[in-house]
Amino acid sequence: AEFNIFFSLTMLVLDKKDDIKTLSAMGANGELIRNIFFAEGVLIAFIGVFTGLGLGLIFCYLQQTYGFIKLGLSTSLIEAYPVKIQIKDITLIVLTVLCIGSIIAYFPARKAGKMAFRKS
Repeated sequence: AEFNIFFSLTMLVLDKKDDIKTLSAMGANGELIRNIFFAEGVLIAFIGVFTGLGLGLIFCYLQQTYGFIKLGLSTSLIEAYPVKIQIKDITLIVLTVLCIGSIIAYFPARKAGKMAFRKS
C-alpha cells in the first residue's frame, strides 16, 4: 500500500507541474509547495490507516461474536478461528503505517519543491 501511495504522489506531482509553476509565480517558495504535497501524503496515510483499522476492528468484533471463519476441524476444541484485539498491536500498526507513510510522502514532496523553480 505504501508503494502505491509513493507512486500515486509521484504521478500527482508530475500531473500538477503547471499548478506548481503557478503557485511559484504567485510567490510560493519551494518549502511551501513541498509542505503542501507532504501534508497530502500524510493525510492519505492517516485516512488509510484509520479506515483500515476501523474495518479490521469491526471484522475482529464480528469474528469474536459470531465466528464467521471456521477452523474446519471436527476434533478441535473451538469451532471458529480465534481473534483477540490488543491495544499494543493497534498502536504498533498506527505508528508503523504513519512513520512509513511520512517517509514515503517526503520524496515526492521534495521533488515538487524542487520543481517550483525549474525552467521548462
